[in-house]
Order: sequence, then C-alpha cells, then structure tokens
Amino acid sequence: MDSYDGHGFHGQILNQRQIGNFELTETVYTPGLKIDKHFHTSPLFSIVCSGTLSEKYQNKYYKHSKFGLIYKPSFTEHSNYFYENGAKCLILKLPNSVINHLQELGLEVGSIFNFQSNANSVLITRLRNELKYFDQFSYLSLEGIIIELFAHNLRLKNKTTLFQPDWFRDMINNIDSTKINDLNLNKLAEMANVHPVYLINTFKKFLNMTPGEYLRQKKLEIICSELKNTNKPLLDIAYQFNFSDQSHFNRFFKKYLGITPLKFRKLYNN
Repeated sequence: MDSYDGHGFHGQILNQRQIGNFELTETVYTPGLKIDKHFHTSPLFSIVCSGTLSEKYQNKYYKHSKFGLIYKPSFTEHSNYFYENGAKCLILKLPNSVINHLQELGLEVGSIFNFQSNANSVLITRLRNELKYFDQFSYLSLEGIIIELFAHNLRLKNKTTLFQPDWFRDMINNIDSTKINDLNLNKLAEMANVHPVYLINTFKKFLNMTPGEYLRQKKLEIICSELKNTNKPLLDIAYQFNFSDQSHFNRFFKKYLGITPLKFRKLYNN
C-alpha cells in the first residue's frame, strides 16, 4: 500500500504554501482518475473547490461535491475516484499540536467525517481568493480563514448530537430563496410561531449565528450561485437583490468575500 504526504499527492499541484503551522496545497485531479488504497502520514482536511469525487473507506462509499470538507486522520486507508469533470481541491495538512488540542477538548478526531455546511462556500471562496491574489498580508489573512473554517466545521460536528426542534428545522427548510429579500427577524419568528428572542437563542445554539447573520449568509450563497451559473449582467443581479445600484452591490459583496462580483465570476469561470 502506498503512503502520500506533502508533495506526494496524486493530482497536479498548482500552489503550495506554509501558513503558520498549516500546510496548504491546491491540487487539480483529472477526470476519471482512480487512486488505489493508500494513506497519509498526517491528518488532513480536503476541501472540494470544484468537481465531484468519491471515497471508499472501510467498504463504504462517500460522495463529496463542491464546497464539501473531508477530515481524515493520519494513516486512514482509503481510495478515491474522480468523476467526469475531475476536481480541484485544497488540501490542508494539520500539525499534531492542533490534533492534540482538539483531543483535550474532548472532540473525536480518530475517524473520517465530512460536512457540506452552507458557511463553507463563503469561507472557501475567501481562501481561494487569497491564494490567487497573494500579497504580503495574505499569510495573516489565510491563517485566520483556515482557523475559522476549521473551528466552524468542528463545532458543527460537536453539535450533531443535539436535537434540533421540528419547528426550527422546518423553518430553515422553508426559507424560500426567491423571497430572501423580504425576510427579517420578525417574519422568521412568525414563520416559526415563536418569540423573536427565543428564535435568536435557538439560532445561536444550533447554527452558532444570529438570524440576521444566517439570512446574510444565505443571500450571499444565492448571489454566488447567480454569478457562477448565469450570464446575467451585474446590474440586473444588483437590482434582483434590492441593492440601490451596482456600486452598492460591489461594496456589500467585497465586504464579506473580499473580492468584487466581477472578480468572483472570473475566478469561477477559470
């Protein structure tokens, strides 16, 4: 059986940076690529930026798509298959100090897990943007984004044992992307038939954010989808999401993603 670490990834390495205690590698995998059973000597987070792949682990198959995040402990035997469009991934090599700290916190880091969290799309976009437009401040920015991405997903993992109330889960599932502009705290509370203060506390408990932060994140995700999947003019998208003009839209988008809508569209077209 093969082992791979550092420069030993099967894909073509596009970029590799040492970010504080983390090693970050951007890798592209060709369509139809099959990687036989192997393991890595360091624990890894694999972040899917585009494409789809499957992974076989202990006779079970797991399918991972865009913005998915997969954690694998060191020496975990697995095989991979990349579908017809191949994949582009960011591979984050984790230092032992981080793993030891997580174990001290009581988190289970000895088995594979993966997440397709809504927040990942925003954080991964910021991560790729910093790598693409690298400057003297990018090391500091990248380390902060990595820690935020890492903490967010592990916090979700630690909360999966908590039982979300039916009313809360139904309200989240019923948020209509076509009406995102019309929603606010009071309207969400009406949908759920609960008091706004109770709704805020429930959001913080299960999603680690306020209702306003969730709606803003949801709005950003829908805007990103429009930019990636349509050829609509930027001004039309700005009006669609109730921005007063394109400058207002640009300021909002850049504030939260660190990149303009036009650069975002070019980044994903490439």
